Amino acid sequence: MAVEFYDVKTREKVSIDDSKIHRVTFDAANGTRYGIRGETKDGRNLNKFVSKADWDAMKYPIAESAPKEKKAPKKTKAADAKPKAEEKKAKAEDKKPKAKAKADDKKPAAKKPAAKKK
Repeated sequence: MAVEFYDVKTREKVSIDDSKIHRVTFDAANGTRYGIRGETKDGRNLNKFVSKADWDAMKYPIAESAPKEKKAPKKTKAADAKPKAEEKKAKAEDKKPKAKAKADDKKPAAKKPAAKKK
């Protein structure tokens, strides 16, 4: 007896033979989900969620789940970023035009027009 799965990639229903189906559990944030997983002819896995009662009644073998490994924390670039930030700051200062020492080079301030007398 074949079980019908929905193949998202091909967007159609696919029948998979019982010999390529096994029971699986999914650990979710709000509990455990139950399902079955079947393998297509091209080697892809398709999942189908079922109720716990249906999952318990099925005679498919239970898939051996791989031990969950804790992921190593990602190395942040914060330690590398500080020297680079200092280098960028130094380069930016080099590119800025130097302030002129003479006060004579400044433009004179614009004068306001005189108020009209009545």
